[in-house]
Amino acid sequence: MHQSKVKFTILANESSAEGKFPNNVKTFVEVAFLTIADVSKLPDDIVTISLLDQDEKPIASFDAREWQRRSGGTFMSSCVPINTDKQNLTVSATTKTAPVADVVMEMVLIHKAPETC
Repeated sequence: MHQSKVKFTILANESSAEGKFPNNVKTFVEVAFLTIADVSKLPDDIVTISLLDQDEKPIASFDAREWQRRSGGTFMSSCVPINTDKQNLTVSATTKTAPVADVVMEMVLIHKAPETC
């Protein structure tokens, strides 16, 4: 198993952010998990976190708070199943109400190691 990470930040007074995963995600992605540096900085509105394919079509979308609630317990219980072989992935965060302070997040994808001959 390998992992790919991307940090992204919803800046204060902005309502969206995105981060592009490195192009080394060329194998089957099994699960993803999200960390938020300081959950208290999230705006009161729903913050939608979406994993997008190269055509900007959503593979998975979740509310950031709901995802954060999964974070208690074991590592695997905090993961969200993704199960895709799409490449050139992007994560986006959108909200109707901009936060008053920067919200720093990181998404990690767990994917299969490339097969070698």
